[in-house]
Amino acid sequence: MALHLGRDFSGCHSIAVFPPLDSGFRISPVEWEERLSGMQRFVKVGRKTGITRYHQVYTILSQGLEDGTIPAGSALPPETELMRVYRVGRNTIRRALGRLEREQRIVRLRGSGTYARGQDEAQAAWKRLSSTVFDFERYAAETSATYLKFLRTETPAAILRRIADFGARCLQIELTRSFEGKCFSVNVSHVAERVSAKLTQKRLGDKVILSVLKELGYPPASATQTTRAISATAETARLLDVASGAPLLVTETLARDGHGLPLEHHQCVYRADLYPLQLQLRYDSSGSGFRWQAVPLSSPA
Repeated sequence: MALHLGRDFSGCHSIAVFPPLDSGFRISPVEWEERLSGMQRFVKVGRKTGITRYHQVYTILSQGLEDGTIPAGSALPPETELMRVYRVGRNTIRRALGRLEREQRIVRLRGSGTYARGQDEAQAAWKRLSSTVFDFERYAAETSATYLKFLRTETPAAILRRIADFGARCLQIELTRSFEGKCFSVNVSHVAERVSAKLTQKRLGDKVILSVLKELGYPPASATQTTRAISATAETARLLDVASGAPLLVTETLARDGHGLPLEHHQCVYRADLYPLQLQLRYDSSGSGFRWQAVPLSSPA
């Protein structure tokens, strides 16, 4: 049985938009009210979402820290204001702030307040890693694989219904990917039987499957990829160190060879807060229309 990665995520979770908060200044209650009123229009922590309220608060604050809407060095609202905005108890707020503090993303100063830390080298490294998603060699060199399952089996009916020419049997590979010791993705691959005979766990190691297929004489020529949101199952949540039901992103890719025959069906579930998917696009106005075209990401400095 294949690893159940997650359920389609249909809940709508709003994202807080934080006005810039001045670092080191005492802000009057009136000013806090004005600043937080803008947040309140965008923030809703639900009680029936399947996601713990502490994790919802953590996710909103985490994204604010990640995308810069909570600037480095700025003060976060006091606990009482966060309680009012999110309509949760003090323990919920303290639990969310405690996790951010353990991740060294905020600093809490007794008698002074809570402040956003600047981006450290570790955060910068995660952003550099995201640029390797389409560079198989760099990706394999930067990350490590932990295998959960490696077996030859019947192709799942769900794949055959959508990809009739995949073949009745396949090699099923389940693994996690980690960067600097932290797991950021859970991967399930099904490799067509006709190209998988010489694939072994030892030969794969930390390499990307398509890279090894190319070495074996089965180079990929094209692929289709879709991305959607899901909610984490208990098992996926455990592997990725998130709450059960937490929102995750999943990419599903079907790679084919130069003859149009399937090589690999790959699902990757990942934490977008750790590993944002980046695409570099070029505006193409040639011909009769105009469109965006994906181009290779520049190598980080």
